[in-house]
Amino acid sequence: MRHKLKGNRLSRNTGHRLSMLKNLSKDLILYESVVTTLARAKELKRYAEKIITRGKEDTVHNRRQIISKLGQSDAYKKLFEDVGLRYKDREGGYTRIIRVPSSNTKSKFKSFYRKGDGAELAKVELVNESTVSNQESKLEPAENITDSNTNGSSK
Repeated sequence: MRHKLKGNRLSRNTGHRLSMLKNLSKDLILYESVVTTLARAKELKRYAEKIITRGKEDTVHNRRQIISKLGQSDAYKKLFEDVGLRYKDREGGYTRIIRVPSSNTKSKFKSFYRKGDGAELAKVELVNESTVSNQESKLEPAENITDSNTNGSSK
């Protein structure tokens, strides 16, 4: 039975899988997007979101925890100096997964499968705050109208 075992093993042993996730998360933080298979992308999202959450608060303990997950590289420095500050007020959902059509398909229909082995391709990218702030600004006027109506009726 598989009690309390979460996540996909990705047909790899533990060391190889953790090393792969470590390298993918480094690239995600440094380049802010990674193209990989869909299964790896889903596991990367789980792994990277926890790291970014730690990176929002710059303490010695969090630095040591992230260095143990990423290693001593430019990625952990960028995480604390840029990415962590960018998502300071955000509660989660730092990454998004987008399915990517294969570039070497000759069909008029989009194929999301790699030609060589048929793996589904996906792009994992960090969410931009500018797109989120635009959506929130659209919602704010409606919320203000309801707030003013409730304040007027309660007096």
